[in-house]
Amino acid sequence: MQTVKGTRDLMPEDMRIREYVMDKIKQVFEVYGFQPLDTPALESWEVLSKKEAGGKDVLKEAYDFEDKAGRRIGLRYDLTIPLARLIASNPNLNLPFKRYQAGKIWRYDDVSKGRFREFSQMDIDIIGSDSVLADAEIISCTIDCFKALKFENFYIKLNNRRILSDLADYAGVEKKLDVFRIIDKLEKVGSDEVRKQMEAIVSKESAKKILDFIKIKGSNQEVLKKAGKIIKSKGLEELKEILSYVNSDKVKVDLSLARGLDYYTGPIYEVFADKEIGSVAAGGRYDKLIGLFLNKDVPATGISFGIDRLIEIMKIKTENKTKVFVIAVNDKVREKVLDIVKLLRDKKIETDFDLRSRSLSSQLKYASSMKIPFTVIVGENELAKKSVKLRNMKTGKEELVKIKGLYKKF
Repeated sequence: MQTVKGTRDLMPEDMRIREYVMDKIKQVFEVYGFQPLDTPALESWEVLSKKEAGGKDVLKEAYDFEDKAGRRIGLRYDLTIPLARLIASNPNLNLPFKRYQAGKIWRYDDVSKGRFREFSQMDIDIIGSDSVLADAEIISCTIDCFKALKFENFYIKLNNRRILSDLADYAGVEKKLDVFRIIDKLEKVGSDEVRKQMEAIVSKESAKKILDFIKIKGSNQEVLKKAGKIIKSKGLEELKEILSYVNSDKVKVDLSLARGLDYYTGPIYEVFADKEIGSVAAGGRYDKLIGLFLNKDVPATGISFGIDRLIEIMKIKTENKTKVFVIAVNDKVREKVLDIVKLLRDKKIETDFDLRSRSLSSQLKYASSMKIPFTVIVGENELAKKSVKLRNMKTGKEELVKIKGLYKKF
């Protein structure tokens, strides 16, 4: 039997890696003062499609259906729309509100390396602050997360939707969101295809102005200076301010960054750490989204970490957390095995034992296959001396250890 396309089973080795990654990220989130939160996987379609908050393209990928009562519902396609609904439903929250959340997401998209239809995200968001200090806080936290995961060659692309909007005005473009969506495809399809798609909805002159602008390169200061000679934009000033707060060579201003979701209104950012896989974390400011549910705007900014993509490019292995496997030589000592197991577990030592009444050799073989580093062999002769044999499974070395002080060996 196979899993549904775009989904997968996660075996213990996969789960240990996943938990390691998520624990590292969570620790950094909490250092920065973010609080845990959770929302349902299921949302009403009214919430998920609220004024096309996420954009037409995302809604096309959303899983939606009728429940048994005939109500149209869907699986969440990100963690931000449910958060906006939650904030609107709790208007008395103390602001600014800093939240983190981990959960599964579903999108009916193409399946490829690092891309699934069921995947996991970890988000942080700051609700209730219109200061770019909040954006700087998100970026700084993100940098520390990647450092905690031992990434070295990662970088963060930074841009601002205000700049793109002012660029569209400069180029005489009315269909701004359509142009943003085309620019967002630049990494995937290349500049020639982007030019072709753009010229299908705007003039060649407008397309040239936009493409020339988003191709501006250089240091962060050079890019902002060159851009400032072409357009006047509050977005440029916001980027300068963010860079003054985030003193890191990991942040690179990239005027071609657009982000596909329609709800972004200000600074936007994406994190890259591998050439074969696209962004592994992305986000930005969305000051209008919560207002769709609350009828008044509430400033907000945040980022999502793609856990599956992160794991795909991390070359890490984890060991079985079980430290000790207690082995019964025969049926006569099995009851004593349970006493020893309890003794070790009471000392918070990760301990397991045989549940199938197997032979000594079979139990040793099992412990070896599970990569458990130590076995405790319980035999009648040893018990007569109130002792057991402790074997190091890597070296094969054995020693006789008193049961009373056994826990001190781990």
